[in-house]
Amino acid sequence: MKKVTSLRLLYQLSLIMLIVAAPAFAQSPASETSDRSDDVSDPLNRYQIRYNVTRDGDNYGKATRELAVDDEGTYQLSTYFTASILFYDIERREKARFVVEDKSIVPLKYTLSDSRTFKRTKNTAYLFDPSAHTVKGAEGEAATSVPEKIYDPLLVYEALRVAVSRGLRGDTTFNVYDGGKPEQFHFTYNGSETIETSLGKFETEKFTRVRETSARKTAIWFATSVNYLPVQVTQENEGDEQATLTVAELNLL
Repeated sequence: MKKVTSLRLLYQLSLIMLIVAAPAFAQSPASETSDRSDDVSDPLNRYQIRYNVTRDGDNYGKATRELAVDDEGTYQLSTYFTASILFYDIERREKARFVVEDKSIVPLKYTLSDSRTFKRTKNTAYLFDPSAHTVKGAEGEAATSVPEKIYDPLLVYEALRVAVSRGLRGDTTFNVYDGGKPEQFHFTYNGSETIETSLGKFETEKFTRVRETSARKTAIWFATSVNYLPVQVTQENEGDEQATLTVAELNLL
């Protein structure tokens, strides 16, 4: 029983990394959209964040999130997650390359590597062609037509952060290419909250990812004083906490 419980807990902890180190769950297309500004008028500021991943106060893993930009103006958003319980380990890495064109985030390439004990490493890659409005997955696959404005499973949360920093204070929906097809991710706005972390108190704007076909919810707190970076994330299922990710170190570069 202890072994089964530990595996279930580690799986639940991995769900929380959908924000920082794993692809987002697919969701049935949502019909509701809202006015929002996810345009980028200035270059995105580089940053590094380190998180602790906990449940019921116990620490089970760590995660990092970093945004960098090269001399040619190409950005790379990178995440890393590791967790371990008894004999079972998870290690996940994600990268999203993108540029800013006409004040908007434009995805170029997304990669994921997921390694788990007793399982073969899973590797995923998406190549975006902004001019043709297509995405190509594994080598040899045909390109898939997608909406003009679409994001990968990692970059969508950066697009949400930018939109919040530009004044978004309402429900919104993003197009996301995930699982080999376009999906829509819906977020609800929950208002302003003050949260306390090991780095002190943060004034935040809270958004929650909701799923039409599941009771699972993912809440995200964007801190207004640090460029609206996500300082806390909580995964819930039917009202019960599954895991919480809280900032432990933060650097604006």
